[in-house]
Amino acid sequence: MNRKDSKKITEFLMEVIQNSEVVDRLKDFAEIGIDELLDDGIIKDIPIISSVYSMIKLNSTVREITFLKKIISFYAEIGYVDHKFKDKFMLKYQSDPQYRKQVGEYIINALDRFDQINKAEAFGKIFAAYIRNEIKYNELTQYSYALDKIDFLNINILKDFYLSKMSPDKTYFLQNFVFPGLVSIDFGNHLMNHSWFSEFTPQIGFAKNEFGEKFLNILELI
Repeated sequence: MNRKDSKKITEFLMEVIQNSEVVDRLKDFAEIGIDELLDDGIIKDIPIISSVYSMIKLNSTVREITFLKKIISFYAEIGYVDHKFKDKFMLKYQSDPQYRKQVGEYIINALDRFDQINKAEAFGKIFAAYIRNEIKYNELTQYSYALDKIDFLNINILKDFYLSKMSPDKTYFLQNFVFPGLVSIDFGNHLMNHSWFSEFTPQIGFAKNEFGEKFLNILELI
């Protein structure tokens, strides 16, 4: 995707948020299945999105089609946001050119960067929380950064850890959630008796934190 196309797509996609008909249709179609939506050509009948589809189809690479799937997954989640919040968000978006550029480019760059399609759906939930004023813009970027850095296939391990249901043999995977800040390192009261030491030696453990708990709450996992 070249820079010119990226700018056009940004403009198209920000129109979607204020178009309740389009968002509601994407929400319904996402429940049916994105692959079916593309295979059956139904997407060509959806205003705005059809324009994005036409631009992407010109390249027709796996990367571009994957990007389109991420777009649909993202906006399907926006469909669950009450219109009063979306209207207020769009009022600010349309009246502030600098804010419009910042937010529009952030959405496109985030979606393009995600290496797993289901991360786009999760990002939609995070952005929906932002539109509903449940999180601030800096929290939006922090949670999106954390989302980008984790392997989303292991998200249920993080969920089970916070629900205190995690199997001990899954503890190893928690270290992958430390760097993005979703799990903390616990240096306290974890002792291990090594055969080559005559006394107890500290062992690193993992701890829950407010950031990780809120992340899972936003994703509706706990």
